[in-house]
Amino acid sequence: MDKTYECITFDLWQTLIVDQQDWGKIRSDLRINSCYETLKENHIPVELERIAFAYKETYEECDELRKNGLDISFRDQVLMYLSFIKEGIVEELSESSIRKIINDYGYAFYEAPPELAKGALDILEHAQSKQLKIGLISNSGTTPGIIVKAYLEQLGILEFFHDMVFSDELLISKPSGKIFMKSLMNLQAMPEETIHVGDNLYSDIHGAITNGLSSIWVKGYDDRDIISPPTYTVERLEEIKDII
Repeated sequence: MDKTYECITFDLWQTLIVDQQDWGKIRSDLRINSCYETLKENHIPVELERIAFAYKETYEECDELRKNGLDISFRDQVLMYLSFIKEGIVEELSESSIRKIINDYGYAFYEAPPELAKGALDILEHAQSKQLKIGLISNSGTTPGIIVKAYLEQLGILEFFHDMVFSDELLISKPSGKIFMKSLMNLQAMPEETIHVGDNLYSDIHGAITNGLSSIWVKGYDDRDIISPPTYTVERLEEIKDII
């Protein structure tokens, strides 16, 4: 260990929880099929293939936003999805039907949820034992922060965090310095005394380093060229014990 840290922040997806492509497809298919059924109930004929294409368009549009450090609220994400299905469709639907589509979109998460990463509980307990301030900084994707928080409580790790920030709530995403600084302001920590843990070389590592934080890259999920060299590199979360 080269220096002492007062604060540690974690990425969520593929860092503390681990997802698989097959599980993502289950959730996507459920969102698409439930939307199809709701539209059919409202006598709005749209082919399933059109809905699937709109879902893909929404993912790509939101992904581009997040690459540029921005995000939209979860409701607006689903409204974007509906507008990609058919122009003017939102005006054709009642508020209760829109809420049903939004709820189905969000709660599809529970049909095939990610798993707690190996060593996640152990490293959180270790960070707590070291009396570190512990934060979570997450780009939300297709699942809103409010649902993720409830799931982390089920997994038994919610209690470890002194603060959590989600991009769909702040409308800011990693790698923007604004989301890192918002987390540190909430934690009452300085960048130079904070280390960020994540799997993504761009949003996590480049984002942390360019904003004055140290970083730990968890290898295994991002095989792109390194943009900003991480302060440390690990293959397993347990290795972080030797750093903090």
